[in-house]
Amino acid sequence: MLGSLLRNLDEQIERNNARGVIEVLIELDNKERSTGLKRQILLERSSGKRIVFADDDDELYDCYIEEMMKASESDADCFAINGLMTTNGINPIPWRISKDYENATVTCLGNKTYLRHTNHISPVRREIALQAGFPDKSNAEDGWYSNRLKGLLNSEYYIEKPVYHYKFSTHNKEYK
Repeated sequence: MLGSLLRNLDEQIERNNARGVIEVLIELDNKERSTGLKRQILLERSSGKRIVFADDDDELYDCYIEEMMKASESDADCFAINGLMTTNGINPIPWRISKDYENATVTCLGNKTYLRHTNHISPVRREIALQAGFPDKSNAEDGWYSNRLKGLLNSEYYIEKPVYHYKFSTHNKEYK
């Protein structure tokens, strides 16, 4: 899955003439370190103005890099994004992430939408992400980070197009 994600990113970076502009870092191991620790290592190694994480089992839409580059022209602390979530490959539900949302599920005209606060898959100014940091744990490290971001984010740029497909799996042993 990581190979597919990296190929997708590489193709988008090339198509958007973003080589040398977009920094892609990975931290490989064999589950020896917690997800939070790996995220913290990557955060500290990064050198860009903003930080964002992509899970290797998720999918970035073809407009992802283009939309991130447009948003980067703003001076916003974070980017509001949206996309789709599936569970075990079925039941697609749209979601939106914003600094102004509390985690909730809303229904409008019979359609469910997940609202989430800014988290690891939404771009955040690096110095703010460093203030929040990630704990050394593998479950709920993203929620911990998200909660720490509250109150640190002042400005936001909204990306209208869906950019990220979050592929949740209950088959992952860590969630049992």
